[in-house]
Formats: sequence, C-alpha cells, structure tokens
Amino acid sequence: MGARLPATLLRIGWRNLWRNPRRTVITSLAIAVGMVMLSFVLSIMAGMQRDMIERGTELMIGHIQVHEASYRPDRSIFDTIPGDGRELAERLLDRDTIYGAAPRVSTFGLMSSGDKSLGAEILGVDRDAESQVTILGREMVAGDLPGSGDKTIALGKLAASTLGVGLGDEIVVITQAADGSLGNDAYRLGGIFDTGLSLIDGALAVLDLGVAQELMALPADKVHEIALRTAAPTEARPVAQSLGEALHVDDIEISPWQTLTPELSSWVAISDSWMWIMYAIVFALAAISVLNTMLMAVFERMREFGVLAAIGMRPAAVIGMVLVEVAALATVSLLVALVLGAPLLYRVVGRGLDLSSLTGGFSMSGVNVGPIIRGEWVLFEFGLAGALLVSCAVVAGLYPAVRAARADPAKLTRGELR
Repeated sequence: MGARLPATLLRIGWRNLWRNPRRTVITSLAIAVGMVMLSFVLSIMAGMQRDMIERGTELMIGHIQVHEASYRPDRSIFDTIPGDGRELAERLLDRDTIYGAAPRVSTFGLMSSGDKSLGAEILGVDRDAESQVTILGREMVAGDLPGSGDKTIALGKLAASTLGVGLGDEIVVITQAADGSLGNDAYRLGGIFDTGLSLIDGALAVLDLGVAQELMALPADKVHEIALRTAAPTEARPVAQSLGEALHVDDIEISPWQTLTPELSSWVAISDSWMWIMYAIVFALAAISVLNTMLMAVFERMREFGVLAAIGMRPAAVIGMVLVEVAALATVSLLVALVLGAPLLYRVVGRGLDLSSLTGGFSMSGVNVGPIIRGEWVLFEFGLAGALLVSCAVVAGLYPAVRAARADPAKLTRGELR
C-alpha cells in the first residue's frame, strides 16, 4: 500500500486539476504569459549585454590592457611599459589564453590643416597586430589604417569634417615629445573611419606605431600599452589575474575591461539586478495566481477532504495530494509557455528586434548600440526560471494544503474550514 501511495496521489492530483478546466486553463495561461514575457526580457537583455560588451571591447579597448603601473589615469607620455614593450607583446601572444596582442603608443596633440585646427588623441598602432585585437580597421569608410612605415594618418569622419580634409590632404600634427622637445610632422590623410561614437570619430588620429614613436621621440622598444584579446570577454578577469601571477614583471598593471570601462561594467551589473527584479515580479504574480486557484479548489472540496480524513488518510497524504495538483498546474503552465514562447524567442534570437522605425541607433555607457537588438539563447536562465516557477507554486500551495490537512474531519464534512 505504501509503495502505491505516491502513484495514487499523482493520479488523483492530475484528475483534480481538471475538475474545473476553465479555471485551470485561465490560471495556466496567466502564468504562461508571465513566463513568456520573462523569457523574452531575459533573452533581449542577454543579447544587449553580449553586444554591448563585444562592441565596447573590440572597437578600441580590447579584453585586457597592460600598462606601466602609474600610467592610468593621467596617461603621461613618459610612463612607458618597463623593458622592451614589443618583445613583451610577443611573449604574451605565445600564451594559450591570448589570441591577439597589440602594442600602442599614445599622447595628445594638435592637428591642423589650412586655417583649421583640432585637438585629438594621437594613437600609434601596428596595423597587423591591431587587427587581431580590435575592429577599428573594419570601421574604415575610406582608405585604410596606416601600414608599417607609412607617413599617413587616419581620422574619424567627424574630425575630417571639422578639419575640412579628404583623402590625400596634408595634416600637420604637433605634440609634446618624450625628450622634452616639441614633436611635429606632416602626414597625408590615408583613411577615414566611422564608428558612430563622436568621442572617437571626432577626437582620434591613428598613426603607424613606428612613425608615432618617431613623432614622440620614443625608442622603438618603448610602448605605453598592450591591448590583448582573449577567447571571450568573460575570460578577461581570470586571464588578467593569471598573467599577473605568471609574468613576474615589476611596475606593470594588467587590467581587464571591467576595470578599464567602469561605466560599461556598472551597466552590466545594473542589468543583472533588473533581471532579478523581473524574476520577483513574475514569480510573485504566479504565486498569487496559484494561491488563489488552490484556495478555491480546496474550499470547493471541503467535504471530500473530510471524508478522506475520516477513512484514515494521513495529513501528510492530504498535503501531498494538493501539492501534486499544484506541481501539475505549474508543469502545464511551463508547457504552455514553451508552446507560446518558442516561436517568439526563435524570431528574436534569429532576426532580432528591429527598432529602426523608432531610432537609428543610440549610445549607452560609451558604446554604440544599433537599431536591431538580437536576443540570445540563455538556456541556463530559462531552466532556472522554470525551476523557480515550480518552487514558488509549491510554496504558494502549501498554505491551502496545510489548512486542509489540519482541519477537523467533522467540520470538513459539514463544509467548514476554519
């Protein structure tokens, strides 16, 4: 008898669920719609996080950066990485966790063409190495980044417009040099890029690494930073920590993107917090729906519970029967949510949410976000949401189940539940 009891409770609980089909369908639909909306928001937010992190790191920053310990935040031209910076970049590239290493030099200067001038950051890069870390070269709308030894300069579309220059025009650059002199030279505009971010497009000039070192009077082995790419942005923190432990180089700082872009990191943390708020809202509504449904179901069957108690059914069995009914209701709701939500999520993940009719794109935390936002399959979060839904439903069902189990059988048979 004891071995057959769980199976009996399952059958009874399932049958009881459909004693009032309309109420069961309405409750299941309400919970399922909440789950579909939660899954939709989870997918969209995960997709936005992925796109923003990828866009924010692959455009200029990289996943990790290596600097001289005191270089940030002042970024002095004199604070170069100790030793041979280019050789260190090659050593880092030999590690299994590093997929790209781009040495750079950087300073601030004045650009002029004719009677127009513009202050800008002067960035010296190795074009081939840079292409392994960032996508700046793919943002070119005319020409290309300077190649090795080329005395050309690449500007953002907004900066080129401000200076009134086009490809082939001469631009004079003046900046402080590391030897105390004034570095100045003339370059031909060899490329124009358009990232969609005014901070970059309007105030960044790119030179070849060796040419920029000559302008700044820096030796060929001295660089200000090394940008690194790992397997994925999520690997940045552990890889940065392991590099710090393995390199044994004094006076250097190895920083993941979370440290380099605190605004983006904060946005990711805030969006995660909003996800928990969404969880709380949906599951609270689900719990209220289940509680209301089960209270009504229990009150309708007061005499039935009284008869069962009178013939010897234990209180634990009564609780189990009600909870099985609750679990069945939650399971049906999940199945309905799967049927309703799968086509929606498939479309959102595959084709994305097109906001082009509302906006042509926007920037957030210094990252350009396009008008099409694609979701992501976050299967762990979907599974977690399903498990939490069943758990919340069972917890909500405990109250009516315990009341039915503890009530006096004599009162139950008279229709009383107090």
